[in-house]
Amino acid sequence: MANQINVFTGCMGSGKTERLIYEIINQRQRSKTFLALKPAIDNTDITSRNKELPTIGSLSFKNYEDLRKIFLNEKVVDCLFFDETSLLVDSSFLVDALIEARSLGYKIWLTSLNHWWTGETPDILKRLKKYPDIINIFKIPSKVRCVVCGHKATFTFKKGGGDDLIEVGHYQYEPRCRKHFSQGMQNRGKR
Repeated sequence: MANQINVFTGCMGSGKTERLIYEIINQRQRSKTFLALKPAIDNTDITSRNKELPTIGSLSFKNYEDLRKIFLNEKVVDCLFFDETSLLVDSSFLVDALIEARSLGYKIWLTSLNHWWTGETPDILKRLKKYPDIINIFKIPSKVRCVVCGHKATFTFKKGGGDDLIEVGHYQYEPRCRKHFSQGMQNRGKR
């Protein structure tokens, strides 16, 4: 059976990256080699979040050509781990690369927000859902609480910045429950 593409999804702070790190550690203990990758817009390093991982850094990519150079010309490792894929407004090139990488025998894991701050489904999830026979989507139960009421948070609310869909900066976003996400969005509309 061919490898599945495994997607961890949830709101900000739900534990998506921690689950990705767990899988990296699991594969490393099985003597599997891996690459950790992220969109170039992201300024974090997933391998620096856990002391059990070697500090190899995360390779950044902007387009299909970057991915081709990193791992599509030949199989260079066993596993590919992608963090923060929802930061790609247009992820068509990444989905194409994931499908190609799967055919080369890579084991693949990635993370994505469940919703953008607008409440919309990120492009990567929309595109991957077109391949239900090869995609496993794991909804990570939220570990975080709504900053307004303390109930379980399932949405990421953008409290600052402009109206651009993607603005990198942790300070601008906060986890919220559905009720307070909706109220916040109504208040944003009144600005």
